[in-house]
Amino acid sequence: MTYFYRVTTNVCLNLLRARGVREPGAAPPGALAEEPSQSIDEVAEAREILRRLAGTLDGRALQIASLHYLDGLTQEEIGQVLDLSRKTIGRELDAIRGAAEQARGVAHG
Repeated sequence: MTYFYRVTTNVCLNLLRARGVREPGAAPPGALAEEPSQSIDEVAEAREILRRLAGTLDGRALQIASLHYLDGLTQEEIGQVLDLSRKTIGRELDAIRGAAEQARGVAHG
């Protein structure tokens, strides 16, 4: 199962990066929620934010963000999939939230 998550995540991240190159100014980015997205609108917003951040975040950060915000995995589950500690996952998610806030500030400023 871990292998399938990694392959699927990488394929999706590549698609997000490709869209970012083709569609540079679709919609303004918003802040990522603390908890994994549940509604369709929240998932769509998270996907848009991740697409925008795809050019600035490294591959591991994008994997963590997509597993958390799009797939709804907990920090512990992401740690199992990526073979990382929960503390590392938490730090990465904090950095991702910061990057999203910064991107939002640049878009509004």
